Amino acid sequence: MKKFLATCLIIIFGVFLLPLGVYAAEGDEDDGGDDTSAGYIGELDPFTGEPVNSGKNGGVATGAVKVTNGVTYNYSTHMFNYSSQGGMFSCSAADGMILTDPVNIALDGEFNIKMYKNGKAMDSIPDMVSDPGTYVVMVWDDNSETQLCSFQIVSKMTGSVSQYILPDGFVTDKLYIEGEETRTGRGSVDFTEEGYYQLSYRCSATQIEYNLDITVDHTPPQVVFEGLEENGTTARGPVKLTGLANDDTVYITYNDKAIRLDYDNELKESGNYHVIVVDSAGNSIDKSFKILVYLNVKSIVFILLFIAIIIGLVVALYISRKRLRVR
Repeated sequence: MKKFLATCLIIIFGVFLLPLGVYAAEGDEDDGGDDTSAGYIGELDPFTGEPVNSGKNGGVATGAVKVTNGVTYNYSTHMFNYSSQGGMFSCSAADGMILTDPVNIALDGEFNIKMYKNGKAMDSIPDMVSDPGTYVVMVWDDNSETQLCSFQIVSKMTGSVSQYILPDGFVTDKLYIEGEETRTGRGSVDFTEEGYYQLSYRCSATQIEYNLDITVDHTPPQVVFEGLEENGTTARGPVKLTGLANDDTVYITYNDKAIRLDYDNELKESGNYHVIVVDSAGNSIDKSFKILVYLNVKSIVFILLFIAIIIGLVVALYISRKRLRVR
């Protein structure tokens, strides 16, 4: 009877108490294997002994897991944590990630940190960024400056991606181009061909799967600058932009001053121009040229007005002299 009770207690212990075990591997040394639980703090699967995560096994993850040196993933906040002396920067994007969704950001502690968008320093670090662009986070102290992380937000239709080198610790699962499954490398994806891409990849440490669905368009705007001479840099009359699409955006500087394109898409005034045309995918073309002085409508009116003034002065002078002679 005592043996039977002891056996029952062992079974009860194994079924109800083992799931509450905590796996706390240090994760400081890399043995070269694919140890997805290194640095994990949380529940263990009572049957496999592996950490419970939100990956393919469908479990509910808690705690944090080490992704790479100095970077962990927090299952509760769904953010990657980047440690720095004096504090921590957290965001929902891994270092080097390309995505179409907004990125959530959080700061903990006081330290020197700055975020850049497309190479330009931002006034402050917001709680979220969603505009397309390349974001870089830098930290520094009295002795050095270090890049903490970077990521790129792209539109659903984009021409800014030619190759995606996955973040450290991530591997590809499947890639579809125009609905057809395509073989690709484990750590990089080629986006040089135009088309609709559906990429699924995962973090080896967390087993969380990520998706990147984009339409790749590398074709620049098909705009023609009518009126330019063969050298392409000068014109002796108006220059008209033809081939503009409805979603194209045109930026123009005239003699170093920003102007807007007229309704007829013509540039008429003589002077120096720099034109940039950007399509919805972010592809662009730019052109610099000079319109030389020529007789346009305004010039003709000005000349006629000048001639009329001269004639008026001559007539007035003639009449005044004639009156003097009569006297």
